[in-house]
Amino acid sequence: MQWDTATRYKLLLRLNNDIVSASTRRDVFSAIAQSLGDIFHFDRLSINLFDEKTNSLSYFAAAEGISPTEISEDVRPLAKGAIASAV
Repeated sequence: MQWDTATRYKLLLRLNNDIVSASTRRDVFSAIAQSLGDIFHFDRLSINLFDEKTNSLSYFAAAEGISPTEISEDVRPLAKGAIASAV
């Protein structure tokens, strides 16, 4: 998917506005999921934060549309997740 510069800036502005107008972590995630869902289809979405010191991921927000058991963990070593370690 390729977008021109104006489209990319509009998307960034929309995401920025979603983030600054939300009051909770869940609200931020829901707003981002809604904005991204308006642009392209996804069946699940989660936001992960990478900790370089521990080489692990922590979940900023759980998956949208699905609740797998792995996401119930707060912190996950990269070695435990085949997909995350490949990204």
